Amino acid sequence: MSRRLEARAVAYGRRRAPVTPAVALAALALITLVAVLLTAGARDGRSTVVERVVAGEGAGQFDVAAIYARANPGIVDVNAHTIATTAGPFGLPEAAEGTESGTGILLNTRGDILTAGHVVAGGHHITVTFDGGASRRATVLGTEGDMDVAVLHVDPSGLELHPLTLGSVAGLRVGDPVAVIGDPFGVPRSLSTGVISGLHRTIEAPSGAAVPNAVQTDAAINPGNSGGPLLDAHARVIGIADQIATGDSSVDSSTGVGFAVPIDSVKTRLAQLERGRHRERRRTHARPAHRTGSSIAT
Repeated sequence: MSRRLEARAVAYGRRRAPVTPAVALAALALITLVAVLLTAGARDGRSTVVERVVAGEGAGQFDVAAIYARANPGIVDVNAHTIATTAGPFGLPEAAEGTESGTGILLNTRGDILTAGHVVAGGHHITVTFDGGASRRATVLGTEGDMDVAVLHVDPSGLELHPLTLGSVAGLRVGDPVAVIGDPFGVPRSLSTGVISGLHRTIEAPSGAAVPNAVQTDAAINPGNSGGPLLDAHARVIGIADQIATGDSSVDSSTGVGFAVPIDSVKTRLAQLERGRHRERRRTHARPAHRTGSSIAT
């Protein structure tokens, strides 16, 4: 055993010396003096205040329950009823009905809603359901095929709308916590959390266009989450949930590699979309950079 360890062992086992009246009086006097000094400092405003600092508090604590409570009223369920024509018996055309389900984000109190373009593509009857259960029929105001987003509109009469705040990916770092709220597999208003796994990714829109600066996250994103928000610690929208990576498998559920269209890109087109712009880019065969395996829209 080293001499330092031996010294500590001896100190721990040392007998305590008796406390004499003189020592006790001196200690009491010292305590009284400290109390007087603290009181005087508080009176002249020069007292020292010690605060408990929470890790990451400067960027906002990641209070998941608070984020959900703040964001949920501004999120809607989107259902688009579609009719596709397929070849029936003897080669005759046959109509097949289906439903695409996704999520949307309230943009304002006028009834404008942001969602993923592929959720409402081809939908002839779109229904939006709000927090609390109220439903409205929606129309498509504008679409942007090269980033897979669309803006819907509903009549806001009689509705109490709570638009979400649009944030920015600027200043975000890999490892920052995020939350996703949406309707995975039709289970409404489900919450998942994770971190930013990567920035400046490039994904491919259904039109074939490259979507740059996408945000990668390991928060669970599944079919039905498309169009829903990727949220930061302040419940601000930093991306629109859009795709999951599948590699070479046929998996159609969360793989821990999800992608969101950056809200900064969406904001540059938002005014035009709200005015009714429709833009579809012709599909190309260019493969975007940073793409890993295959991905599917959610």
